[in-house]
Amino acid sequence: MVISLLGNRISHSFNMDQTGGMDFFEANDFILRQSIQYKVKKFGVVSPFHEKGFLKQSYFKSHEEFKNLVINSGINYTILNSTLLFSSLTRQLKLAKKGKNIVIGGGLARLNPIFDGDVATILVENLSFDKKYIECGGPEIFTRLELAQKLQSFSKEEFKVRKMNPLAIPTSLPYLKIKNPIIHDRLAYFYYVNRHDFITTSMGSVTLNEYLSNRFYEKLKSRDRMWMLQKLLVA
Repeated sequence: MVISLLGNRISHSFNMDQTGGMDFFEANDFILRQSIQYKVKKFGVVSPFHEKGFLKQSYFKSHEEFKNLVINSGINYTILNSTLLFSSLTRQLKLAKKGKNIVIGGGLARLNPIFDGDVATILVENLSFDKKYIECGGPEIFTRLELAQKLQSFSKEEFKVRKMNPLAIPTSLPYLKIKNPIIHDRLAYFYYVNRHDFITTSMGSVTLNEYLSNRFYEKLKSRDRMWMLQKLLVA
């Protein structure tokens, strides 16, 4: 069995993927071809939830292309697409502590983020099924504003959530596409995910409040998500 957790990441920091997802795709393609060559019995994939409309963004497009590659490869697979992971919110929590917690416009787009441990559990529980495709989210639905406000309250700082003019980013994108394509892609992604709903089937059980309030946050903020999946597989 081979399980790929490789993914292209989007961030405003300069130490993240600057290739538009090509390194991610080529690495996974190589792993898949090797798996087929050596007759691996099952190929598992964890990737971000997305709908067809999201494919305008290269981040989702590269994940979709690899998913289709796996499905059409003839290998037995379990593919799990999850919404935003709780651990991904730790960066926003740090920004909240600095007074840089931002939503675009009214922050009305909705999402149901999910605990990383729930994703690992759901994947392991479905590895024994043939050609399984799963989309999963957490038990609670938030608007982007509600989520930002919750993170702000847990930051224990007196800053307020800042609202960005929704026209600020799209008006600058044509210029950035020419001058700095990498920053263009990151801002375009940031704008897109903050303006569209990311909601899928609720399969997780841990709430965001539980994650932020107790041992989950303290443990996971300093551990790699791979560690949790390895622990479940060994068990």
